[in-house]
Amino acid sequence: MKKYDKSTLAPKFMLLKAYSLARITDERTFKDELNKLIKQWPESPESKKAGEIIAFLNVKIPELKIEEETVIARELFVADTTGSHVFVLIIADPAFNINLATFDVISYNIDNYTNNNYRTEGTVTDKKYIIITVSGFINYAQAMDYYSNFGTEKLVRNSSGAKMFTFVINDTNLKALSEDKNPEKYLLFFKENFLPE
Repeated sequence: MKKYDKSTLAPKFMLLKAYSLARITDERTFKDELNKLIKQWPESPESKKAGEIIAFLNVKIPELKIEEETVIARELFVADTTGSHVFVLIIADPAFNINLATFDVISYNIDNYTNNNYRTEGTVTDKKYIIITVSGFINYAQAMDYYSNFGTEKLVRNSSGAKMFTFVINDTNLKALSEDKNPEKYLLFFKENFLPE
């Protein structure tokens, strides 16, 4: 590999190395080697095979994926409580009735925060999930208070049983999230950095 790292045979040998390491080490090392292959040779058939194995490992050993995404999240996001913050409701079903969900959030705000002038917006993002944001908080503490009081199961009608989760995010992290397009990764970061044990 050192001598012929640009050879068309290199991805085959990288996959062989990954299989060998899987035999003598652990799943994490195996997955790391597969990721190296994908990064170095993204268009190769071996890269496709490595992706399939990683998908299988993510299902079989989900804690590996969580661990990996937590590390990536630490690089993407910043733990900052200054500046403006937004409350976010994620619905992991693009077919969910966005108007109904947005209406439920607006109704909650009218019933409980009439004098606060919170702004609510709902959008379908990347055809994968719905994001409903509530903005207009004075500071981080007010946003977290709203987060603590918002009971998703009670407030949003969810007859389809779609997966939903909430978090508070600052503008910088919201921009990073819009580029990364993985709200579950930010959720890991949020829980690790902003929620008490």
